[in-house]
Amino acid sequence: MEQILGLDDEEDKKLCLRVLRSVVTAYRPLTLEELAPITELPIELHHDTGFLDEIVELCSSFLTVCQGTTYFVHQSAKDYFITGEGRSIFLSNK
Repeated sequence: MEQILGLDDEEDKKLCLRVLRSVVTAYRPLTLEELAPITELPIELHHDTGFLDEIVELCSSFLTVCQGTTYFVHQSAKDYFITGEGRSIFLSNK
């Protein structure tokens, strides 16, 4: 989490946090195309899965993409956000 919060680009940091919030609260793994509108990407980027793939890559300590769908790298990564210190991402307005 320190790696994400330490990103120099504030916009990338905000997008990473939005991606993480979305994936944590989703009932099932989301495709990159589903994730685009949920993370409030500008409409012109909704079909640019390469851009969103890069953002998810910045979250690679927690997430991975396989065949265009986002997954947690391990159940413990999701647990970190549900029951651990990671819950703090839901208190941030970033």
